Amino acid sequence: MEDVVSERSSKLGKKDILSIALFITVISVGNESDIIESVIQKASTTKGMISTERKYDIVFTNNGIAFLLVEGAVKTGIGGFGAADVFINKALADKKIQDKRAAYGGLTLPEMLSKSDKNAYYLYSDVKSVNVKKSMMGCTMTLEAGEEKYKCTFSGNQMDTANQAVSKHLAAKV
Repeated sequence: MEDVVSERSSKLGKKDILSIALFITVISVGNESDIIESVIQKASTTKGMISTERKYDIVFTNNGIAFLLVEGAVKTGIGGFGAADVFINKALADKKIQDKRAAYGGLTLPEMLSKSDKNAYYLYSDVKSVNVKKSMMGCTMTLEAGEEKYKCTFSGNQMDTANQAVSKHLAAKV
C-alpha cells in the first residue's frame, strides 16, 4: 500500500491516497471477478436531465464501472454563514463520506452495490458514450450507459485517472 501512496502522492494528498489504497484493497479482496483498476473519489454526480446531485466514488474495474454512493442528496450540518460554519460543515460531510466508505469494508462488489438503490454498475459493453474534459469546476465526465446518462464533476487532480481508465476500457465510446 505504501508503494501506491508514494507513486501517486504528487497529485493527491497522502491522506487521500491512503484512503483510496485501503478502499481498493478492500474491494479487490472481496470480489475476485472484478479487479479494481482505478477510483475517482467524491464525484458530484447527477443522473438524467432532472436529478438531485449526489457524491459517488466511481470505481473502474477490469469488467465495468461502479457508482458507489458516498454522500446522499440531503446535506445536514450547522447553519450560519461564517467561515467557521463552512469549515465545520465540510468536516461533517467528509466524516460522513469516510463512514460510508468504512461501511463498504469487507464486502464484495455486489454486496456494496446492494447497500443503496442509488448505487449502479455497468459492464463496459453497456456504455454507449463517454466524454472527459476540463471544466471550470475541475473535470467533467459524461457517461451514457443503459437507459441512464450521468454527469460527474470531480477535482482536476483526478483527470489523469479518468482519462487513463476511459482510454483503456472505453476508447471506442469517446
